[in-house]
Formats: sequence, structure tokens, C-alpha cells
Amino acid sequence: FQIGNADKYDINLQIYNRWGTLIYQTAHYTNDYNCHGCADGVYYYLLTAKSLRSGKSKDYKGSLTVFN
Repeated sequence: FQIGNADKYDINLQIYNRWGTLIYQTAHYTNDYNCHGCADGVYYYLLTAKSLRSGKSKDYKGSLTVFN
């Protein structure tokens, strides 16, 4: 799971499976999560990115599909 320009933000990331179970959470994401061993399917994320430069935050949410 890669986020562009992650080094410019303090990123809080949560990933949930299709049943709403939290499977991953971190307060300082650094593009270090891989989904090896994850079952095929749809996953949902909540992400807050706080700019290290301006201090402004923006929230994102969405889905991603895993195919092994």
C-alpha cells in the first residue's frame, strides 16, 4: 500500500476488511505496509494526512481491491 509524497505528511491510516474489522492501524504511516497474506477482496481505508510544512490536515476514505 503506497501513498505518494508520504514523506511530506504525518499520516494516520486505518484499514478495514469487508466486515468492518480493523486489520491495520498506524499513527505515522511510512509506506511500510504490504498485504501479503491478505485474502482476496475489498478493503476500506480511512486516512488523515497532516502536512509537515503547513500543519493542515485532510481526511480521505476509499476502498481498494486485493487480488493475489
